[in-house]
Amino acid sequence: MARHVTWAVIVTALVLPVPGLGAEAEESSRAPEDPFFIDLPVVLTATRLSQPPQDAPAAVFVIDREMIDASGAREIADLMRLAPGFIVATDNGNRRAVGYRGFVDSYGRRLQVLIDGRSVYMPLFGGTTWTDLPLALDDIERIEVIRGPNGASYGANAFQGVVNILTRHPDVSQGLYLHAAGGDPDYRQGVLRHGFPLGSAEVRYTLGYEEDSGYDVPLDNQVDGKELGLATFDAMLDTTSRDRLRLQAGIKRGDLRDGGNDIDAVTNTINGPTVEDPPRTVDVEHLFGQIEWEHQLQNGDVVKALGYVQQLTHDDDYPTLLPPTHPDNPSGTDLFVDFSRSREERRYAVELQHLLQPNRDLRVVWGVELRQDEVESTALLGPGSPVENTLFRLFANAEWQLAPELLMNAGVMLEEHEIFDDAVSPRLALNFSPSTNHTFRIAASRSVRTPSVYEARSDEFYPLDLDFSGGGGPGIDGEIDAIYQVSKSAFTPDNETVEALELGWLFELMDDRRLRGDVRIFYERYRKMLNDYPYRFTGRDDLGACSITGGFCGNANNGFGNVDHPKPTTFGVANQIDLDFYGLEASLEARPSTLSRIIASYTLNKLHDLEARRPDLLDYPYTDFGTNTARLNPTLLAQVTDEWERSYPSHIFSLLAIHRPDDHLTLSAAVYHLSNTQFLEVGDRLPGYTRLDL
Repeated sequence: MARHVTWAVIVTALVLPVPGLGAEAEESSRAPEDPFFIDLPVVLTATRLSQPPQDAPAAVFVIDREMIDASGAREIADLMRLAPGFIVATDNGNRRAVGYRGFVDSYGRRLQVLIDGRSVYMPLFGGTTWTDLPLALDDIERIEVIRGPNGASYGANAFQGVVNILTRHPDVSQGLYLHAAGGDPDYRQGVLRHGFPLGSAEVRYTLGYEEDSGYDVPLDNQVDGKELGLATFDAMLDTTSRDRLRLQAGIKRGDLRDGGNDIDAVTNTINGPTVEDPPRTVDVEHLFGQIEWEHQLQNGDVVKALGYVQQLTHDDDYPTLLPPTHPDNPSGTDLFVDFSRSREERRYAVELQHLLQPNRDLRVVWGVELRQDEVESTALLGPGSPVENTLFRLFANAEWQLAPELLMNAGVMLEEHEIFDDAVSPRLALNFSPSTNHTFRIAASRSVRTPSVYEARSDEFYPLDLDFSGGGGPGIDGEIDAIYQVSKSAFTPDNETVEALELGWLFELMDDRRLRGDVRIFYERYRKMLNDYPYRFTGRDDLGACSITGGFCGNANNGFGNVDHPKPTTFGVANQIDLDFYGLEASLEARPSTLSRIIASYTLNKLHDLEARRPDLLDYPYTDFGTNTARLNPTLLAQVTDEWERSYPSHIFSLLAIHRPDDHLTLSAAVYHLSNTQFLEVGDRLPGYTRLDL
């Protein structure tokens, strides 16, 4: 969907002096002393060990603070356009979907996202709800992106990659900081941050507000606008010379507008809200609390502990009336339906890890994690709500210097789930550095994605009270007479799996590091990929609420009472798709002068050997309700196959150019290009585009 042409008036970030502190404290973490001789960044995400990228067993890309400022991004999800191979899509004006290279759905289920080591990959639908993350973009220090499967370090759902967002420590963000921006359509944003010492601790709090009306569609801000407030707290305390404690907490809450607006990509027409998806306000609240403790032992080993709790609540109840003309209303009168998509997701986790160095050539990190996810949503999970899943993890990664020019990384993650399959995710990599300017890497790994709770336990239905016996209107006798079934999980699907092989080359073509980059060739075998299929009711007790209601119960989806001869009327999820995926990825950074910097990336993707594991589940005629003849296929199997074959862009390109003529002015330009792609599940095709930001 196209926005209005956007103007923006931005109040430049200010750092106001506080006694004993000032602008120097804020700026000290930003600018390198000499951009020509900047060191390669030390990254943590690849193995949980501090490593320069040339020692890591995976391709690493770092979005640093200078890039964040220069990008002009308004939202965290938009920053991911800078990373090689990343796709940032918009489901509507307040929902973002972020994916890596392809297979992107509405939730971005195949990408693990962390904030300071805390997983914000949510259990119900999977993926990350980027809009309501309790984090200000201004508080991010850098983002470490692992390109490729990394289950050995972060387990299930680090399936195609890992995004680890690292925030600024309070001790390098002291003073008062203000940021404000505004634009059209109805866009307003503001951040206030204050860092100060409190006894022996360094403390920071951040307050934020954002509002916009979304896309220029019918009903405008009634269907995809947002209004959200943010408050976070961060404190760092060195309790002893060997101990450091960090406490964090935050909340983001407000309103998201929702309602059915969809653009037909072929006819370019807008399908407006419907009675079952009306314009409405969704109350959202996302909060967390986190504690980290780091202790250095006498022998130099380090023990780290991380504990956190987080909760996401969406209050989305919208009672409505279905008119007699609605295809899902079997009665002859207006039908009251208490539609709902409300949900509450909670996570409790504790993790302990031990870093040790048995000898000069060997470093090891190992640890355990215990996590419990709880999802409560009667509307989406039916009588099975709430659903709980307990996860236990044991992991280890080792870095071994076999020879001066040869480094080996080996790692494994063992996972035991309460409701999903157990998993083993190994990785082995060799890095060969014939000189200080060149490193070659070969790596092999296996990772998994567990089904989301909705994929494994969905029982989404709406009870209908028709009251035919009394001849009156709906809702008279309070009894359930029919069921409108939306989805039904007949069984728990297996984990998705990926086996990956990659060859990498990291290089510096000038001794002063003015030109450096990496090239990566990858081959990945995806198996048991999940896809929707039409679920056939087997009888009365197969309907969500009928087994607990008693008496007569019919199925409105099939026409009232038609459960003895059911037809496909709802959907489930099954392991359907096998495919192989390969391609090339490259990134390059150049510093033409001390004032300028250019970061570019290119990705080439190719899919082959696509097969359907269960074609029998998709063997029935397919139609698209006659609204889009260009997308018709004779069977659902052909439609699903076509959708997966188009579910990735062949070419992805990004470029960010930064020029700082003096200390008070930054000029930047960014170009993003994406070739044709199609999104899974919703089936929306996105024509290729090129975007320019100045």
